Amino acid sequence: MIEPSSAQSIVQTAGRVNRHRLAATVQPNIAVLQFKFKHAADLSSKVCFTRPGLEVAGQPYVDHDLATLFDWRELERCGQVDARARFNTDSHAFAAYDDVSTEFQIGRYSDRFLASYRSFWMGQDTYKNVPLLPNGWLAWSFEDLRAEALRLGLSPIEAFAVELDRRKDRPDVYSHSLGPASFLAT
Repeated sequence: MIEPSSAQSIVQTAGRVNRHRLAATVQPNIAVLQFKFKHAADLSSKVCFTRPGLEVAGQPYVDHDLATLFDWRELERCGQVDARARFNTDSHAFAAYDDVSTEFQIGRYSDRFLASYRSFWMGQDTYKNVPLLPNGWLAWSFEDLRAEALRLGLSPIEAFAVELDRRKDRPDVYSHSLGPASFLAT
């Protein structure tokens, strides 16, 4: 049973159902809900394919009914739900709406990144104003991160140490003081 959140999520979930079983599928082995629960619970909501999903208030989808968002006859002719449901935007309105919403969200911030001759986009202002991870710890200042570490009873060294599990014989440790390209073997 798949609850829709984006065309991509449906394709990805459908692809995982029988991935490691090498058995031919002779009858349907997935079901896709016609409506997202969020929409069914609040029919007045203009946005429902969000968190998870790509729909945003500034670019709401025209419809939230999967009976019309996908061309189910075409999918039935293909015999499966696969990447065509995500990339064939002429037949599948859900995929087209996802594309428009993604372009809308990226377009709101693209000037910041496309002006790469300046290092402006690398500043903390980007992390505060571009919702890469809304309200996520990556947007916190170093002082806020340090205060949170101390509140949790961690020393700054413990809080900012990162182990990379690349080698079996010994782990690499990231050194915050030396920069992102420096690793110390321990």
